[in-house]
Amino acid sequence: MVDLKQFIRHCKRRDDKESDAVKTTAYQNEIKKYQQIADINTTIITDSQAKIEQLKEQKKRLLEQKDELRKQLSQLNIERNNLEKMKKEIDKSEEDLKQMIQNQQAAAAAAIGTMGR
Repeated sequence: MVDLKQFIRHCKRRDDKESDAVKTTAYQNEIKKYQQIADINTTIITDSQAKIEQLKEQKKRLLEQKDELRKQLSQLNIERNNLEKMKKEIDKSEEDLKQMIQNQQAAAAAAIGTMGR
């Protein structure tokens, strides 16, 4: 009877050890699984940070291009305004010239008219 009790205790201890070993293996497998998930997430984060840096650089370049285009637009507006002023001056000069020609023609006609009398 004592041998049977010892055998039962021995079997129980062996089962407990095996159970502990199975639990340990299960925990180790679970730890490996979570470590793999953590590694994947770390890779994703690293890739995302690199992409963010690229986008920041791209944004910086685009802002620089935007500033340059604004400067060019401003310069073009100045040039357009100058051209409009020049056009107005040319138009005024043409009007003045036409008026002078008309005055000269009128004076010439008047002179011819007085000569003929």
